[in-house]
Amino acid sequence: MDMSRVPPSPEKHAVSFRDFIDRKDAVIMLILCIVYFVVALVNLGSFKTPQTFWRTTEKNENFEIDFGRPVKLSRLYYFWGIGPAFGNFRLRFHDGRKYVTHHIIENAPYPRHGPPVVLTWNYIPIFSETRKLKIVVNDPGTTLSEMVFFEEGSDYPLRNFKISKRFSVPKDEGRILNLFDEQHLVDYRHPEYFSGMFWDEIGVARSAIDYIDGGNPTDWMHPPLGKLLIAAGAVVFGKVPFGWRITGTLFGALMVAFLYVLAKALFRSRFLAFAAALLLSVDFMHFTQTRIGTADGFVPAFLVLSYLFMYLHMLQPKETCGWKYPLLSGVFLGCAAATKWMGAFAVPGLAAAFVAGEIRNFPVYFSKINRNTRVSSVFTVQMPAMLKHRLTKTFVIVFLSSFAVYSASYIMFFFGTGLSNVVVDFISLQSNMLKFHVGLVGPHPFASRWWQWPIIARPMLYFKTYWPSGAGDIVSMIISMGNPLIWWSGIITVPLTGWLAWKKKTLVPAVIFFGAMAQYAPWFYLKRMTYIYHFFSVVPFLILSVVYVFSVLEARWKRARLVFWVYLAAALLLFAMFYPGISGFAVPAKYMAWLKWFPTWDF
Repeated sequence: MDMSRVPPSPEKHAVSFRDFIDRKDAVIMLILCIVYFVVALVNLGSFKTPQTFWRTTEKNENFEIDFGRPVKLSRLYYFWGIGPAFGNFRLRFHDGRKYVTHHIIENAPYPRHGPPVVLTWNYIPIFSETRKLKIVVNDPGTTLSEMVFFEEGSDYPLRNFKISKRFSVPKDEGRILNLFDEQHLVDYRHPEYFSGMFWDEIGVARSAIDYIDGGNPTDWMHPPLGKLLIAAGAVVFGKVPFGWRITGTLFGALMVAFLYVLAKALFRSRFLAFAAALLLSVDFMHFTQTRIGTADGFVPAFLVLSYLFMYLHMLQPKETCGWKYPLLSGVFLGCAAATKWMGAFAVPGLAAAFVAGEIRNFPVYFSKINRNTRVSSVFTVQMPAMLKHRLTKTFVIVFLSSFAVYSASYIMFFFGTGLSNVVVDFISLQSNMLKFHVGLVGPHPFASRWWQWPIIARPMLYFKTYWPSGAGDIVSMIISMGNPLIWWSGIITVPLTGWLAWKKKTLVPAVIFFGAMAQYAPWFYLKRMTYIYHFFSVVPFLILSVVYVFSVLEARWKRARLVFWVYLAAALLLFAMFYPGISGFAVPAKYMAWLKWFPTWDF
């Protein structure tokens, strides 16, 4: 690409979307978004989960199940609801003379054995014969929604048993019979992720449901906006897996369009904008993070919009300083920070990019100065005055708008309290959040450091099960990692983009480089426990750096466009190869073992 086609900055007229986005661009974006969205919706999550429940209030409440004949049980499926307490039940079998405890059905934030179990179908293998069994409450306050027994050799739930000798109290919410009224909803034909919560959904998506129910959020360690967005999906589609994942999936599709617009603004090339959007569509981490009910998928989308509007502001005539684009940049910066604090990392990146644009345009400021003015007064009076007006107005608008959005995301926490209490409680909450993140240390099997992320040294395994029911030959898993072709290219293109920005003194590579490093560099110094998905907010800028380097190469080599098409096809092929591992699609275990290219890829 000939970079001379990129309009110089500053523009002689006010710049708007119409200057670089036309109907063809809109059609391309629409097609990319629809295709991505349709693919992402496949096996996103169940539309149905048990809704009735029994919430206990006293220890040793119990009931007896009589199957009417000796039954060889193979497994018990159970579904925990959301309740005010964690705890467990005892599963006791009758051996012909007395009841003996056979299993503990546990419900805790992080159980001693296995993953979290809230709002998820779980099962325990039994392989024992009995005619009668008893369920006994160990910890009051726990909420159980459904229990389903399977007989050995059968894929259908046991029916026609009797519930007798019930001991419960009037204070209980729900009733014991609610545990057996939605047997048809047991989802033993799908991996557990499809019909319940996994990984950080246990805190984030659950907090979204807490908001809907009017309770206190389980997850207070992060700002609330991401959880409120997840709650919006659950309000429309219900408190089911599809409901708490759909908003993030929609943002994943919209992010493809957002990056297209930013790339078109930067490069003024339809092909390069298409390439950037396509690379984001086939990045593994983008696909994984936006399909789970956590807040990580919203941050990059807001950041892309924030940089887009800041860049449009940089292109405006320098003798003016409008408020619209800085305001929008600040609003989306505030949205990113109100989702997760890593969104605030963009502040120095936006500031550096804007100042770089102003420095680059010193000749414009000089052209406005009276030629008869003494040189000393140019630098001490007139020049600083022009700069100060534009810089100060921009930074004030961005800061005030972003802080207003961040603060507004907490309104529901302090509704109805006095102003003095609001300020104290707000500061106290931020302090406690900071203490939590600073103190988040300790071993974790999938923790990784910042230098391991670009090389994909330690992918994150969110979910893995042998399906169905632990058979062993078929596996379902969800991994968070980057597309190797894209991320490994970024190891070269990000620093090269920074070098080209310095050498050419051009704005486009400066914006890309500052955007990437602002999201990445803070992790060099943070000592808290980190994971590879913390690199996600860097990915859009990494992709832009890949596209930019190809654009520079294209200006010097005629066959670069053909090479880039091959590159895009290879990235798409890798996405297809790894699709089962990033989507939960069940495949032979041997296939996923074949994709483990390195010993540290522990999935």
